[in-house]
Amino acid sequence: MTSSGLPDDTVHDVIIIGAGPAGLGVAAVTAGAGLLTLVLDENMHPGGQIYRAASHSPFPQGQVLGKDYWRKGTRMIRRAYASGAHIIPRAIVWGITPDHVVMARVDGQPRRFAARCVVLAGGAMERPFPIPGWTLPGVMTVGAAQTMLKASGVVPPAPMVIAGRGPLIWLLAAQYRRAGQDIAAILITAADRQWWKGLAALPFFLLSGDAWYGLRLLASAVMHRVPVHRGVMSIRAEGTACLEQVRWSGKNGQDKVLPARTLLLHHGVVPNPNLAMALGVPHVWDRAQASFRPAPAGTADYPDGIVCVGDGAGIGGSRLAALGGRMAGQAIVAARGRSRRNLLNWLHSVSMRARIALARRGRMFVDCMFRPASHFRQPADETVICRCEGVTAGQVRSAAHEGCIGPNQAKAFLRCGMGPCQGRLCGLTVSDLIAQTRDRDPADVGYLNQRLPARPATLGDMAAMPAGTAAIRAVTPG
Repeated sequence: MTSSGLPDDTVHDVIIIGAGPAGLGVAAVTAGAGLLTLVLDENMHPGGQIYRAASHSPFPQGQVLGKDYWRKGTRMIRRAYASGAHIIPRAIVWGITPDHVVMARVDGQPRRFAARCVVLAGGAMERPFPIPGWTLPGVMTVGAAQTMLKASGVVPPAPMVIAGRGPLIWLLAAQYRRAGQDIAAILITAADRQWWKGLAALPFFLLSGDAWYGLRLLASAVMHRVPVHRGVMSIRAEGTACLEQVRWSGKNGQDKVLPARTLLLHHGVVPNPNLAMALGVPHVWDRAQASFRPAPAGTADYPDGIVCVGDGAGIGGSRLAALGGRMAGQAIVAARGRSRRNLLNWLHSVSMRARIALARRGRMFVDCMFRPASHFRQPADETVICRCEGVTAGQVRSAAHEGCIGPNQAKAFLRCGMGPCQGRLCGLTVSDLIAQTRDRDPADVGYLNQRLPARPATLGDMAAMPAGTAAIRAVTPG
């Protein structure tokens, strides 16, 4: 028996990788329609990154993390459980075979789950934000800090500086202030030169509902008199054994220093491409979000039975991820012949499509306004960009000058992308640096090739894989 309570040889109608807004949205629809649905998630509890531990928060309801976090998160989780979906936590998926057998480690033990359709809802990862000194203890990402707060109620030590661009900065600042944590300063980095192009999408953003929530977060920082410095052009973390101070400069070029024990960095989020790319899902360069994302379903070479949803398919935020998940669930139900065609369902589908279209138009404003300036995406030569292998930006530029045309050649020359993170912390930066050096478009340069296992796997995990005919023939005498 599996940890879902079903026999090991059960073939699920749908297996969903990730229990965030998109994954839970798919599960609620497919399981509610009677499809055998399994959700695998690596966290202790469902909710994804945005609603992490919403049902098991260390804080009283809405007191620190906000009422929206608690109310929306718990409602989404309850709806998925009520639908009859089987949800398995602590499940780390490292591979999927061409015939849709999902390989995972559940509570440290290898497991296999078969499906007719696999939905990738793994969500986003933070955009790499390499600066001089970012490997010092005391420097971490805003996302990591929020994970500590949501899952364990832990706040890093003061004095604290938050630096970068993006809505998540203001959300974390508001949550920290409610938790009683002092913030020495918020350093808002310079915008991309094309920020003004987002103004055309401002009316759609105002109608989406996210604008007023964002204004409340900004008002919280103002009310608590948190020092905010805008137009920051450079940031450096300094210290000997750990972070001691943050050196920064504005447009006038004058250096300023802030004593700090904690520096939290953030330049937005991008789709996490590793598993989708390893499965052969074609990806395209998204100019607005300056990142790679899966191509639309139906594109040539798109693998059968694989569906990408949520922020892993293109950053849109929790609202759009949840709507997109429910729409994807409806498409899966229709493909299995389980949908009910009536006027009410048709009207509901039309309403969701309209809300998705509005949210996407509004997202264009966010993408343009919060896109980081190019010099932060293409840091100075001395900056370490691959933490796993200690590769600097200058080494990548030198390799590009010597004829390296893409990140996979750079990987062979310098080992960037070969460490435990498999390029999550350096992949985009390597592509950006090569594109800049060779005066090419990142779409032409491409991204690091991804192969299974998508996550570290033991020999025992691999031994548990189903043996295909070719594998058996390869080790059979005669």
